[in-house]
Amino acid sequence: MKHNSTITLTKASQISFPVSAQRALGVKPGDRMELVVGDAEVTIRRRRYQLEEVLGSLDHPRTDDPQDFDQIITDTQSAHFEKRAKQLRTA
Repeated sequence: MKHNSTITLTKASQISFPVSAQRALGVKPGDRMELVVGDAEVTIRRRRYQLEEVLGSLDHPRTDDPQDFDQIITDTQSAHFEKRAKQLRTA
């Protein structure tokens, strides 16, 4: 899905990211984005996780069952949030 918006660069070198573009990418305020500068164009995209950032967050990585790495991260985060919510409810 292609999405075009006009943005303004402020004196503080910041831009406002339109809500419609945030929804299209599935990002929210505070999420880290990746900025790719090419010949006469700039692409802003949802940042992919780097292995070094999530190393140790997976309980038992299995090399015999290839899966989408982003899905593994999402599943791990969900399990962590559920565990933390349960701890908070019982505290």
